Amino acid sequence: MMLALASQLFVVKRTATISRQPPEDQWYENSTSSVVTPPQELFDCSRDTTECSLPTIVNYQDPLIEFSISFDCSLAPFTNEHSQKVFRKVASYKLDGRAVCCGVGIGLQYLHFPQNIKLLALDGYCLRSLPAETFGQFIKLERLQISASRINHLSSVCCRELGSLQELELENNEFGTMEQDSMDGLVQLQRLRVWNCTGVDFSIGKLEKLQVLELEQSMVKNISSIFNSIPSSLTKIHSTGVMSDEDPWIAVQPAVEEIAFCTKLQSSSVS
Repeated sequence: MMLALASQLFVVKRTATISRQPPEDQWYENSTSSVVTPPQELFDCSRDTTECSLPTIVNYQDPLIEFSISFDCSLAPFTNEHSQKVFRKVASYKLDGRAVCCGVGIGLQYLHFPQNIKLLALDGYCLRSLPAETFGQFIKLERLQISASRINHLSSVCCRELGSLQELELENNEFGTMEQDSMDGLVQLQRLRVWNCTGVDFSIGKLEKLQVLELEQSMVKNISSIFNSIPSSLTKIHSTGVMSDEDPWIAVQPAVEEIAFCTKLQSSSVS
């Protein structure tokens, strides 16, 4: 029943919400003036190697227990008795990668107690790829946010160490190439949000726990490939301002039917 309704929702969205847009000066502009900019030709991730710093906000899952620290990533990572005490109860890290040197990667090796982290936020990075072992120590990670970043390649192995992840948020990112099975390893993922990104190319067919998909203001390689197979767990699809590389003047906009079918999906899951 769920799968049938999910498939029916998708058919309505494809037939009733894909429309041709007249040429404009910008690639896309909605009523709130959010703009998807075209991808750049090359990914130049060169940084000033004379300084390398990693500003980080550390949180103990309490708004009153939060502080900022900047790791000197020109030095090798280290730990001592004091740092063990300071970071022992840490629950989340928010990293600013704008001043990180190329050879350092994301800089996760500087973080203490990665096995305890529930939320990881990465902002302002320029990366050639995300190797398979990138998140290997974050065994309890439930929420990952990547924003304002440029990633040249997302492979099929980039997320295979994120078996506990429940929420993935991608905002204001530029992807060079993204393999369609890059998210297949997210076996516990319940919510996927993609907003104002370019180079998007993935499939949700193997995300068997996915409940909510939010795909907005983004440029995708192929709109239909994302929805080739819809998991029966899906209860909500919110898609607006989505454009295709194959035809720049095709966009997905919200339809009136979307609300009705989302309600049916939610009702059937309760019954």
